Amino acid sequence: MLTMFTRLVRGGNRGDARTGRQCVGNVQVTVLVCLGIVLGRTLLIQQQVFNVPNDPTLLIQIDALLSALDTPRNRTTPTTSNGGNLTVSYNLKVSSPPLTNQSLLCDECLQIVQRAPRIKLAKTASRNTTSPALDEYHRLRRERRHPFQGALDAHGRSGFQYDVTSLRRNPPSFVESFPNLTAECLRRDDEYYALQRLRIHSPSPEQSITATQLSQSSTPARILCIVYSSEPFHHKLQAVRQTWAHKCDGFVAASNFTDPTFDAVNIVHNGPEQYNNIWQKVRSIWATIYELYYEDFDWFHHGVEDMWVMVENLRMYLESDEIRAAANGGVSNAPLLGNQSSSSPLVPSDQVPLYLGSRLARAANVQTLFNSGGPGYTLNKAALKLLVTEGLPVMYKDVVTSAEDVKVAEIFRQFRILPYPTHDRDGGERYHHFTPGLHYLPAMPKPHDWLDMWARPLGRRGGANHSSVYSIAFHQVKPDEMFRFHALVYGYCDNIDKK
Repeated sequence: MLTMFTRLVRGGNRGDARTGRQCVGNVQVTVLVCLGIVLGRTLLIQQQVFNVPNDPTLLIQIDALLSALDTPRNRTTPTTSNGGNLTVSYNLKVSSPPLTNQSLLCDECLQIVQRAPRIKLAKTASRNTTSPALDEYHRLRRERRHPFQGALDAHGRSGFQYDVTSLRRNPPSFVESFPNLTAECLRRDDEYYALQRLRIHSPSPEQSITATQLSQSSTPARILCIVYSSEPFHHKLQAVRQTWAHKCDGFVAASNFTDPTFDAVNIVHNGPEQYNNIWQKVRSIWATIYELYYEDFDWFHHGVEDMWVMVENLRMYLESDEIRAAANGGVSNAPLLGNQSSSSPLVPSDQVPLYLGSRLARAANVQTLFNSGGPGYTLNKAALKLLVTEGLPVMYKDVVTSAEDVKVAEIFRQFRILPYPTHDRDGGERYHHFTPGLHYLPAMPKPHDWLDMWARPLGRRGGANHSSVYSIAFHQVKPDEMFRFHALVYGYCDNIDKK
């Protein structure tokens, strides 16, 4: 019967009507197989029309990883980094969408979201919680053993809450900040040619219909952008603020010194302010974001001060039908959160955690998938809530390391949450660990060639088509480069090039 099923599905390439007649006319084919044909044809059409990369080897590896992580729905959390059992019990509901809504997502994407838990979005007060996990969270907060330690104002006073919308409301001028505009526009190098492929999503008619179709929502998602910095590097924040940060609905630079001039806020954390202690700083950053800004935003993008983000493309992607369906476990009719009130019936009560970014297999091992922290990774509300309330307080709480992105992935993995594939339908990557010019090359030059090894198990390709036309973020972009990239992509160089 399996052979017959395979023959019927692939025979459908000669016409859906013929396949349907075979299904109806052959009395040996059961109803179950006929339904399977519909699903099989859907997946074949998906691959043929949208050219979605579905690497069979990778699918098997991801399935094996998820199977190893599977446990009963009512379970005790996994062991901590030192091997001890956690004491908090979780009730994780596995998402199970109907098969008819699967065509929006690639096979691997479906594997990931269908095996992930659903998280209730309400931010429950300590006196009202009925969840053992949240009880533990609030207990640790009361005992001051939680990563949330608050923020300090410019005078060192605690209890500070910065207005993260101030940059959006008062955006700086870009042209006045870029005195070498003409010379930088006329320079021709790999960065220039790589940037010529990129497009910025806009609802205006001159943009391609493909971009418009990807973003159908009339209610924009609210995005909070966070970079981590420190006082000696505040000068780098000027380029961030004057190019892309003011396009986010909210922006804050998590630092060790509060200076509103740079939107920098002193986030208190354990240990010294140094590179090798970034994990402890990021624990406190995420805890602070959750405590102070969770209810004001739908998405949270966090990265380094040398990332360059095309916020319009990030917004288009987060509002796309694909990501809406993914956040609903694969069902395509999920509403966006947008600016709806919390009492609106359009707002879902729960959500599948999404962890988006530049996926890498550490040491070329798919079992250690993580999103690179360089270009930033993006969390929805469910992912942020789970990370802060159930992961950070008890997992890796005393670890000292610079590999914060790896630790975040390890926490999510223990809840059956893997980095979601963020390539476009042509296989182009949206998040990038290096600058556009480096990804434009067929292979990474030394000392960057480690990236090729860590990306190879995921089927990533180098060269001119590596990056998605609607790329979202790049990393290791110096301030002068950030000004130049922004000028080239956003049209400031158009008139200069024509002279």
